[in-house]
Amino acid sequence: MREIEKDPKLLTDYLNIFNDDKRGADFVKGIYDRESASGTYDRDTRGAIRHWLTYNSSYFSSELAQLARQSTDTNDYVTTRTSCWL
Repeated sequence: MREIEKDPKLLTDYLNIFNDDKRGADFVKGIYDRESASGTYDRDTRGAIRHWLTYNSSYFSSELAQLARQSTDTNDYVTTRTSCWL
């Protein structure tokens, strides 16, 4: 975490070590908020971090719920009307 604090661009390389870790998710969200405001991350990187936060934390849970509501069964397959990238 200290190394990521020093160089926030490392975050995407280590996101998955924070899976199932509330403290890790809070850390990722803090870095995401701080660095998004400063312009450290490009659009794709912000999208990847937001996607991770949506599926691995309680952050953006309303968007995850919206995606779930838009999912439907179609001939034994589950489909959604929106993209996975939020």
